[in-house]
Amino acid sequence: MLGPPTPNAEGQESYEVGLFTYLFVRWSCFLLFATGLVCAYYIREYFVAIFFGFFAAVGVYIIFEAGKFTIDSESVTHPSLLGIYRLPWEEIR
Repeated sequence: MLGPPTPNAEGQESYEVGLFTYLFVRWSCFLLFATGLVCAYYIREYFVAIFFGFFAAVGVYIIFEAGKFTIDSESVTHPSLLGIYRLPWEEIR
């Protein structure tokens, strides 16, 4: 979903894009596979628990990496819990 243009710190117009469906997918991925991990561990299916554990870890990574995209005249910026990623338009052209 594309929000209304807002002025950034330099007074330039920018757009923020958030992914609502991605919010739903990341939490459902984590909860589904974490539940499978716990259930497989309690019934002593350790090989299956490793499988579910891998995908639960991917869900945690998705949760930490998700964020909004800010688009302005200078760059595309993606802040997340793991860092702030910026791609200037000069590198794209």
